[in-house]
This record gives sequence, structure tokens and C-alpha cells, in this order.
Amino acid sequence: MPPTQPHEQPSAAEPPKRSQLRTWLLSNLWTTLSALLGVMQALTVQWWLVVVLGDEGLGAAEGAALGAALLGANLVAIPVLRRARKGGAGMRFAAQLYMAVGIPRC
Repeated sequence: MPPTQPHEQPSAAEPPKRSQLRTWLLSNLWTTLSALLGVMQALTVQWWLVVVLGDEGLGAAEGAALGAALLGANLVAIPVLRRARKGGAGMRFAAQLYMAVGIPRC
């Protein structure tokens, strides 16, 4: 099959990898968001250590371990928060408070 030109649409039999990636990311939206949140939390810790405290920061292995730990914590916390938002009054209030503290309103 000849390579497609940039203006041509790929055939239906051969979907582009970008479309597959987009479909996977959107079908696993909560997982994707928790992964991005873990990475951003690790970058925030690194920024805090270097800029605010004047430390030399984390090494690559330490940063990767911190990011993986935060990603895992987010993967565990997000389903719990989603269930708590639909639960009883006490759990719903706690989940809404937790999310309100972490998400500033613009």
C-alpha cells in the first residue's frame, strides 16, 4: 500500500495509531488523569525543592519513584472518591471537601 499524503484520510481498514491512542486515553480517562496528576505532583515537589528550598532536588531514580508512588496513590484514591461522591451525606461531604481543596475555582 503506498504511503498516504498528509491531506488524505487513512482507510477504514487501517486506523492511524494517533486515533487508537486518543480512543484509549479517552476510554480510560480517570486512569489517564490520575497518571498526569501523579507526574504533575512529582514535578511540583521537584520545583519546591529546587526553587523554594534551594536544594539540589531529586535524582532521576528518586523522581521516577516518587512519580510512580503518587500515580499509584491517585489510582487508588480516584475510584474511592467517585464512590464517596455518590454515597451517604458524610462521605459525600468529605469527598467534596477534599476535591474543593485540591481544585481552585476560577
